[in-house]
Amino acid sequence: MIHESHYWKDDLIKSAASLERRLKQRRWYDGTFADVEKKVMLGFYAIRKLTEAHKIDDKTAGQSLSVIAFPSTGKPVTRINRHRWWELYDLEGPRKTKMQLLPLCHQFVHSYVFGCAFDEERVLDSVLVSSDRERNRMLFGVPVGEVIRVFKSIGENYPNSYRSSFNEAKRDYDVIIKTEKRGEISILG
Repeated sequence: MIHESHYWKDDLIKSAASLERRLKQRRWYDGTFADVEKKVMLGFYAIRKLTEAHKIDDKTAGQSLSVIAFPSTGKPVTRINRHRWWELYDLEGPRKTKMQLLPLCHQFVHSYVFGCAFDEERVLDSVLVSSDRERNRMLFGVPVGEVIRVFKSIGENYPNSYRSSFNEAKRDYDVIIKTEKRGEISILG
């Protein structure tokens, strides 16, 4: 359980800034790939935890991201070949789609395939991910700009309206969280 959210949110803002700096980078090494993977994976894990702890408002938690879906070529994705994602997915048949934030978080938290895609000028364009459950069906390309945007929106989100009511069927509370006015300091942490 997250008690004080600003530590988690501050790290999301720092990760967004780091990814923005990577957009100017032209030389890539194993360590820089690892840094991007770590920042992105841990960032989406933090978002999942903040969402589950009700530390961001419902509107922000319910947002969708623009992603590109690449269908599988039918070749099984295994521990031996998962690093060669360009052979396993149809990169010529991409499909633009929207994905809800929480299912996308699960893709990163449970990632089986992870990669970085670059444009023709060798600029980081998107991160590629597929979870252990989705790996034989689809690879998702998330533009780095979308990752930065969502990290900032979560990192800057401090709700100030919290309502709950006990749900007998669930034997737990239903919670509604809103940000009535931007810029107020959260009493929720």
